[in-house]
Amino acid sequence: MTILKVFLIVCVCTLAHQKKLNKFDYSDILSLQEVETTKRPVDILYTNFYHPFTDTDVFNKSTISRISITSYNFVTIKDDTFLDFPALSVLNLDDNGIEYLPEDVFAKLPALEYLGLNGNHLKTVNFTVSKAETLDLAKNQLGDLTNDIFNKVTGVTDLNLDDNAIKSIESLVFQGLRRLEILSLKENKIENLSPDLLKFSSKLQNLHLDGNMLKTVEEDSFAHLHNLQILSLSDNRITTVHQNSFKNLRKLNTLNLGGNKLSALHEDTFKNLDQLYALHLEGNDLEILPAVVFSNLGQLLNLQLNDNKLKDLPKGLFSGLKNCYNLDLSNNKLGVIQNGIFAELESLHRLKLVGNSLMKISPGAFNGLGSVTVLTIPPLADEDFERIRDLSNLKEVTIKGVNLEKKKVGNMSFKLRFYDVWDVVRV
Repeated sequence: MTILKVFLIVCVCTLAHQKKLNKFDYSDILSLQEVETTKRPVDILYTNFYHPFTDTDVFNKSTISRISITSYNFVTIKDDTFLDFPALSVLNLDDNGIEYLPEDVFAKLPALEYLGLNGNHLKTVNFTVSKAETLDLAKNQLGDLTNDIFNKVTGVTDLNLDDNAIKSIESLVFQGLRRLEILSLKENKIENLSPDLLKFSSKLQNLHLDGNMLKTVEEDSFAHLHNLQILSLSDNRITTVHQNSFKNLRKLNTLNLGGNKLSALHEDTFKNLDQLYALHLEGNDLEILPAVVFSNLGQLLNLQLNDNKLKDLPKGLFSGLKNCYNLDLSNNKLGVIQNGIFAELESLHRLKLVGNSLMKISPGAFNGLGSVTVLTIPPLADEDFERIRDLSNLKEVTIKGVNLEKKKVGNMSFKLRFYDVWDVVRV
């Protein structure tokens, strides 16, 4: 007999009884290789036939590889619920209102790779997970993290702690997680990072701290993260970044500082980030930038400077950005685009200048932008609009509230595609 797949098996009468006890055990589950609960009568769906469940003996726990039990209301789980599941690799218990778990409830799952506990009411991590690589504890009620909280889950490589109530973190809390590669702490209340917090996390590749209450990035906050590739610090309250905060992050490819309160940057802030290809600085209070602040970012593809308070772009600001593909300067306070400011952006394809009070675009301002295909600009005087003739590969112009139908610049005319987006037609 070939059984291809099982989508759903839950015993309704048993489940109703268990919900009175606010406890869940394996007697609620009757399955084959994959189990997913719903609130409908018990059915088993095979590829070639369909019939109601009748005989539990045909099912063997040893064959089950995935179990998903979500959106039920039980406070805890019996400690022997997941005994004798040697093949279970994925266990999803999201959104069940679980408040407490027995210490050994997951301890005898030798093949477990993923444990999902998102959207429960857990306040601590008292259970043992010996093998799982991914542990999702987002949207629980975890508070301050003490040094011993993760002592029983030391094999984890991907840890999600998003959207809890974490405010303070003791300095050695991640000491035992030597294999950790991905750590997400988004949407918590973290105000500062201990210098030793990530001292033992040398394998960390992705770190997400978005949506916290950080005010400064200290010199040694990330000093030990030599393998870090993604660092996201958006939507905090950061006013200051030490000039050496990122000096050891040689492998970093994405840095997100958007949505903070930065008004200035030291010229050496990004000095050692020669592998960086995405830099997000949008939504800050930047008024001026050092001319050489981006000079070592030769691999950068995407630079987001939109929604700041920039009034001027110093000569040489984009020097060295020979691979930059996208530059967003929209919604600043730029009044003049100086001659040659973009001269070294030889690979740039997309340029956004909309939302500035541009009074003048100097002759030659677009020199060097022969690769630009998409331009977003505010309404301009005819003389300034003429500068786009230097964009020899321009294919699309977005300009709000301006009819370009009868405009002609050099060999370029314009055809409305939709709303404020115009295709460039060359004649």
